[in-house]
Amino acid sequence: MPQPMINQYSTGFYVDVSAGRGGQRGRGGQGGSGGQGGAIGRSERGIAPLFLTCSPRDSAAAGRPGQNGNRGQDGAEGQRGEHHGSEATRFTPIDPDAFRQKLLEPAIKHLNPSRTQVGETVQVHGDRFSSNDQVFLNGQPCPTTYVSDGLLSFQVPSTEGGRRQVTVRRPDSDQSNRAESNGVELLIVPQVDQLLQAAAGQQLVPGQETRLIGSGFVRNLRVVVNDEEMSDITFVNASEVRFMLQRPAQSESNAAGEPITVKAVLPTGIASNFLSATLKTFRLVVVGDSIQWGQGLQDAEKMHSILENTLANRAGHIGVYKDVKAHSGAVIGLGLSPTHDNEGWIELPGEIPSARPTILEQVDAVLGTQQQDSSVDLVLLDGGINDVGVRTILNPVGDDLEPLIEQACYDGMKALLEKTVTAFPEAQVVVTGYFQIFSRSSRNDLRFQALMAALLLKSVAGHLATREAMNRVQQRCQQFRDLAHDAINRAIDEVNADLSSTRIFFIDPNFREDHAIFAPNSLLFGISLDLSPEDNPAIAGPRAHACEANANLVSSSMVCNVASVGHPSVAGARRYSAAINRQLPSVLPWL
Repeated sequence: MPQPMINQYSTGFYVDVSAGRGGQRGRGGQGGSGGQGGAIGRSERGIAPLFLTCSPRDSAAAGRPGQNGNRGQDGAEGQRGEHHGSEATRFTPIDPDAFRQKLLEPAIKHLNPSRTQVGETVQVHGDRFSSNDQVFLNGQPCPTTYVSDGLLSFQVPSTEGGRRQVTVRRPDSDQSNRAESNGVELLIVPQVDQLLQAAAGQQLVPGQETRLIGSGFVRNLRVVVNDEEMSDITFVNASEVRFMLQRPAQSESNAAGEPITVKAVLPTGIASNFLSATLKTFRLVVVGDSIQWGQGLQDAEKMHSILENTLANRAGHIGVYKDVKAHSGAVIGLGLSPTHDNEGWIELPGEIPSARPTILEQVDAVLGTQQQDSSVDLVLLDGGINDVGVRTILNPVGDDLEPLIEQACYDGMKALLEKTVTAFPEAQVVVTGYFQIFSRSSRNDLRFQALMAALLLKSVAGHLATREAMNRVQQRCQQFRDLAHDAINRAIDEVNADLSSTRIFFIDPNFREDHAIFAPNSLLFGISLDLSPEDNPAIAGPRAHACEANANLVSSSMVCNVASVGHPSVAGARRYSAAINRQLPSVLPWL
């Protein structure tokens, strides 16, 4: 300010703080120009519809232009300004030392980079920096390096993500004299580094609480897995959040482990980097005979399908990969020659009764060229009834069942279990038991007579006319169930004893006598008087066609057509599944 002006102000001055007058009113606008004159007229004569037009002569002329419009009115005068009294003007004296300090305090021009992450180094470009200056991030001191009077650098400390204010402070013994720069905004982007679960492993288990470790986290942070937001997110601190991991609907199919990507997203939409991980899958192997296969049932009704859904729902919708090798008529096959020794042997559809591939061969089929498969989590199996023979069990004058059952359900089962736990060293094994096909609750009516005639030789079927023979069939059915369960449990106990932990579990379906075939509350498929099976025509029809097409490979077309008879119905399969579900916490405690 020039000295003469300063001198003038030093003698005093007057400030008027009254409200200002309104502005002058505006002048009205000029009138508009007159309109053009009308065109030269013309005349017509004659009687309609004949008219003659007379052309204009030299004496005719166009009309005159209209007059200009009037000038517009002036506008109204503006309103007076508002009066603010003593607060309208204020003068603050400036201390000379404070003025000089202001000229020397640090100033930030820009940051490089202006978008960063915790732990990264940021350069502060500005003016008047000193070696004692320190960078602050939202009031939090940061390790600062002095480079020059125009450059500082600092490392971003652990802090919440989002837009943060950076300032530079110059310490002073007198805090009232401490200098501080202007503030410049720095964007802290979240970073995801690691995913942890209580059960250590290379793969993450859906359905379990998961810790997301990183930096720049905030409250209301969103955790996104394969573009699907997770729920139940708990903010721990700027470096950790916890959430319940769920298998996203969009997952790449891979039985060995499903790849996923995880990112953290701030409420403002700023996203972190992507972190790759692998979701654990669940591999279910099903080997055995027609009960494990689900004879006469549609796929969704089979016990292994019900178990598959149960597993998926219990473990955060874990991806379940099922390999079913069980089929109708399969024997354990202990002592049978390997498949490759049987030239011309053909594998038939699962609904067609066939001893091969044996259950031992089914395990080999799952392994393929491997000696072991550690990715299998659960094996569902049964076996032994076909080694004894259903016809043998139902024959009232048949051989003694006890040695046959011991050979099939103890010797054969033990060999099968030893092979299974060796082939799948990380798997738990569930062995399902059998039921009494005929019981004292079964009605001895024409359907029973027809079925027995179809299954047995005519000479044997003739014995069924007596009540004694019927009782004998019932006793043999009960004997098979009881002795088979005893033999299977002994085999399980002995194999478990050689393992470091219990891996094999027996599941008894607990069918009652009134659940037997032709009983009041039967849970088994029966047969009609016309010898047609009771299972769904959608299954029975194609099975009949397959039986006919492979007539040279089945022992009896009649038996093949009614193969579902005596097998668990839809309700029976559910009872099996319920028995398995009750034991799942013991079999698979991590679920």
